[in-house]
Amino acid sequence: MNRRLARARHRRHHPVMRWLPSLLAVVLLAACGDRALLESTDGRWRLLGEVDTASVEAAARTTALLANGPTDAVVVAFAPAELPPRAARGARRAVFVGTPAEGREADADTIVQGAEGGDVAVELAVLHCHGIEVPKVLPLGARVRTAANRQAGGTQRPGPGDVMLQMLRMRHRELLSGELRTDAVCRIGFVAIGSARSAGDAAAEAKKLFQHIELVPRVAGDAGALPAVLGELLDGGCRAVIVATPAPLQLGELRSRAEALGALLLVLDPTLQTEADCVLGADPEQLGRAAAEAVRSLVGDRGSLLELHASTAPTAARIRAAFHKALELAPR
Repeated sequence: MNRRLARARHRRHHPVMRWLPSLLAVVLLAACGDRALLESTDGRWRLLGEVDTASVEAAARTTALLANGPTDAVVVAFAPAELPPRAARGARRAVFVGTPAEGREADADTIVQGAEGGDVAVELAVLHCHGIEVPKVLPLGARVRTAANRQAGGTQRPGPGDVMLQMLRMRHRELLSGELRTDAVCRIGFVAIGSARSAGDAAAEAKKLFQHIELVPRVAGDAGALPAVLGELLDGGCRAVIVATPAPLQLGELRSRAEALGALLLVLDPTLQTEADCVLGADPEQLGRAAAEAVRSLVGDRGSLLELHASTAPTAARIRAAFHKALELAPR
């Protein structure tokens, strides 16, 4: 009995036995850190962790992700998820896909931002006012901003819609130059639904070029308020109405009413899924591909990734899927 107790004491106090739990913990942590959620077929790209920022435990999970993830991983955040500040990320590079909140641009090494299209919509409305037919769908490209080119406004990655737009601008240079002088005033309505208000600034800036255009801004708290607001603008003689929305709309009778009055209904929709006379916005697939190129520009042809995204944002999900496809990321 005494010999058994002695052997037990020896095992408990032996240096190897004393450190065994810690060694096991290190081995298990290394194994977990090495397990990729998604990986490219050639092994060059690996997604090692992700947080759904729409979950109730998002803050704690983000903290854990940054605490346990590789220090050389690239952090990629898809708006409306926010990018953790540099102090929380350490030396990790970061790509933000979307429009950063005011004062948060410096948190990202690269910003991949889609065109909101308010200025483009004004140009299309001007063409309509002069009897020119406009495209039904205009998928715009991405603007990529880095520390080196941010002051210059970034680099444009054109989408199919940008090509069509340039053709229209060349064909109707006089109408879109702002040099046309006429006594006839064309009224254009602009309706921002909910949080989709920033495109209005671009529309107001673009309007300054056209002396014969009157821009009539309105706000609708949600899609349910749109019929009344749109009706007011149409009754007020607007020849075109631009609607900025964060999500697809079911226009139905509203579109028929505008058509009966000869008014153009343009919708700024980030999903490009609203049925309207013209729907325009940043192409989610183009944004995803641009984000993949941004990551390559930061770290070369291989690397580890940590992602932040919101499952409640369908557009962000499409951008993220295109990002994964561009890097050939798939479940192991």
